[in-house]
Amino acid sequence: MIARVGGDEFAIVLQNVKTQDNASKMGSKILDFLSHPIVVGQHELILNASIGIAMYPENGADATTLLRHADLAMYKAKMMGGNALQFYDHGTFIKNEERFLLERDLRRALQNNEFFLNYQPKINTRTMEVEGVEALIRWQHPKLGLIPPNDFISLAEEIGLIRQIGEWVTLEAGAQLQKWRLEGITNLKIAINVSVVELLNPLFLQTLKKNIAEMSLDPHQFELEITESRLMENIQFYEVLLNDIKSLGFTLSIDDFGTGYSCLSYLKRLPIEILKIDKSFIQDITIDKDDAAIVSATISMAQKMGLAIIAEGVETKEQVEFLQENGCTGMQGYYFSKPLSAAKIPEFVKQFHHALA
Repeated sequence: MIARVGGDEFAIVLQNVKTQDNASKMGSKILDFLSHPIVVGQHELILNASIGIAMYPENGADATTLLRHADLAMYKAKMMGGNALQFYDHGTFIKNEERFLLERDLRRALQNNEFFLNYQPKINTRTMEVEGVEALIRWQHPKLGLIPPNDFISLAEEIGLIRQIGEWVTLEAGAQLQKWRLEGITNLKIAINVSVVELLNPLFLQTLKKNIAEMSLDPHQFELEITESRLMENIQFYEVLLNDIKSLGFTLSIDDFGTGYSCLSYLKRLPIEILKIDKSFIQDITIDKDDAAIVSATISMAQKMGLAIIAEGVETKEQVEFLQENGCTGMQGYYFSKPLSAAKIPEFVKQFHHALA
């Protein structure tokens, strides 16, 4: 029995297979058969396959268990480079089953439209008006429910999926800017998080430029947030790349400032315009003199270097007052708003000033 179970995945049920050796021979025949060139028009195509094998009854006593274990083994074959077969081994897979399942589901999430964006408003400290939003990706897993980015972004980076996800975020955020423009919100700036793994892609800049141009958007409306700690791994490479990105009109910011290497020399070399102080420093600024000193010193340094500075994780009126008194440029956090759906942003922007008053 052969069945297509979805996408590019097929299941094959073999009866009267007594040993792994017999199953392996059949798998090898399939790989060999698929490797024969296929001529389509003027093109010669060659297929690769990844095969996972689960044996009855040692790998499962029912069809559901056997399929799940064969699926896990198939993804292990993919991780090994593909064009290979892998048997399910309980001793190995039981330790990593949760990760394998999450990786499998993450690969499917993009094609199944399971990602969506929420937007957290960013407030100008001086005018107390909404000057922008940060786009925050969320994963609505069909079985596990809402999965926060901290639980899947690093995995996406590890398995090479972050580039596709990053491009999806850019296109989705850009499309949303266009919709807001039609609703009368024309001066909103949108910040998107960019992984350094994305920056390492030789086509990143070209793809970014093409996508923004095709949507007829102004790069000045986009702020690219990059996590501080990873920049120092190849400072010379990022110096050239970020200067090229800035020359197109994009604004560059350092996210989670203070949590990484904090080697201040890179601020001189990189075309950074905004520093975002990590919320771990903000949460105790009104009760911890050390955090207060760090934040006020960071704001003072940024001012002297001509950099804007945004405080993350603002939750109380006292924190707002501290940041205003010390000249912080912008703020975001639950004191103003939790991340909102795209549909709620126009109303929030229009009513914020009155609601705060």
